[in-house]
Amino acid sequence: MSLRRILGLVAILVLSTVTGEKSTEEIERYLCKYGYLIENCNNERLASPENRVYAIKWWQMFSNIEVTGVIGPADEEVMNRRRCACEDVMQKDEVMNPDLQPQQFNLGPKWRKTTLSWKITKYSRKLSRPKTLSETRRALRHWSDVTPLRFTESSGDTDINISFETRVHGDGNANAFDGRGRVLAHAFFPSNGRVHFDEEEDWGFGDEVGDTKTDFFTVAVHEFGHTLGLFHSDIQGALMFPYYAGYNATFKLHTDDIRGIQSLYGPGPGRETTTPRPLTTFRPTTRAPQPRITPAPTPRPTQTPTLPTNCSIRIQAAVRDFDGTLLVFLRRNYVMRITERGFLDRFRVNNLFRRAPWNMEAAYSIPSLGRTFFMRGQRIWQFDRMRNRMGTILVQGGPRTMPERPRAVIATSGSGNDVEVFGSGIMWRMRMNGEVKVGSHRYIRSQYRGIPNEIDAAVRWDSRTIYFFKDDKFYRYDTQRRYVAMEGDFGPAFLKGNCGNAPK
Repeated sequence: MSLRRILGLVAILVLSTVTGEKSTEEIERYLCKYGYLIENCNNERLASPENRVYAIKWWQMFSNIEVTGVIGPADEEVMNRRRCACEDVMQKDEVMNPDLQPQQFNLGPKWRKTTLSWKITKYSRKLSRPKTLSETRRALRHWSDVTPLRFTESSGDTDINISFETRVHGDGNANAFDGRGRVLAHAFFPSNGRVHFDEEEDWGFGDEVGDTKTDFFTVAVHEFGHTLGLFHSDIQGALMFPYYAGYNATFKLHTDDIRGIQSLYGPGPGRETTTPRPLTTFRPTTRAPQPRITPAPTPRPTQTPTLPTNCSIRIQAAVRDFDGTLLVFLRRNYVMRITERGFLDRFRVNNLFRRAPWNMEAAYSIPSLGRTFFMRGQRIWQFDRMRNRMGTILVQGGPRTMPERPRAVIATSGSGNDVEVFGSGIMWRMRMNGEVKVGSHRYIRSQYRGIPNEIDAAVRWDSRTIYFFKDDKFYRYDTQRRYVAMEGDFGPAFLKGNCGNAPK
């Protein structure tokens, strides 16, 4: 064994005693499995500390736990929870695209028909066959109740094939089941149609499951969501959240689940569509060799002019990273980082976002995907932080569908696939493939009461809060109560005691 490897193992042991029982290797295997880390996932070398911390924070954000970048006992408890085996983060190189066309954004594939056949090809030895059938029908009915989809049982060739499997079962070693606990099941996107449950789990039905057994129905509804095209959601409480929540006697689909499935298929006959929101994850796959990550260069702070004491600045765009850092883009292609403690530093945009457009007009981020998007005119730049690379896509529909230049953009939270684009006085929705939704144009003041026209930037802070910025003012908007909960001066509230070091 090489000296380098020995030193690496010593470091692992030291880290384990500090952070908990899991070794660094175990932590990295978990992060690789669920899509948060792609560096060195197929060899014995460890990832770089920078990328490991980034991946840990990414996972913590998605899992709705405190974002620290360190794995402690509480984090390990979450890692040990029963959950779906599908990835939380969809890596673009693994997208199943039925049309064989390049996909610039994370849109899930869908079935091209609304009547789908299904059968159970292999039953569990632990469960009653009649009860398994009735619970499967009930699980599928939750999806057909809110969409035009219809499900029919068949004994011949079918669209959806359900089976109970053990360990390695034909999906590749990366997707092997792990025995009782942790991984419960996985499913494939359309039009594959395979749904697999781990036979070694202690399955049960309804009230009998308690804390030790796993309710088949609850897991089945989740997996059928995948086989219909839904990704995992980072909304805790949603069915498509990756972790098993236990049996619920009054179960019903979360609003986020309904928005997600209707974004693919629309509502059922006679029903209104629930406004869609953006999607978040992917299917089990035999992982191909992953490209090695070239970490983005560490931003170098540059000399900054002294500001007046009121910290008056003009924001051009703003996004929030998954670790809570606010990135504010300024004129002359500068960006400054702001934390809870105030102004941190500033540097050239291209130091952090290689090949980003000069003087973008708007920006938004989807932290659960590790993507930051920049807009200028009819073009969108998509930056993949884990791979440190930029891609572009044209807005579809031409200038008539973009009535004016974009001033701000926010991604809607949850499991749909739209973003909201703000002009000077109107706003409109755009799908994540760049297609502007016809008929979605609205006045900003009618949708966001109390928000002024001609905003400079907007940031979705969490599922309930959006910050709007105009001149040197901010407006904190409560999306549940639909009103401005707070407004004030940007500098004192965000830059705090470091105003003199912030750029204008």
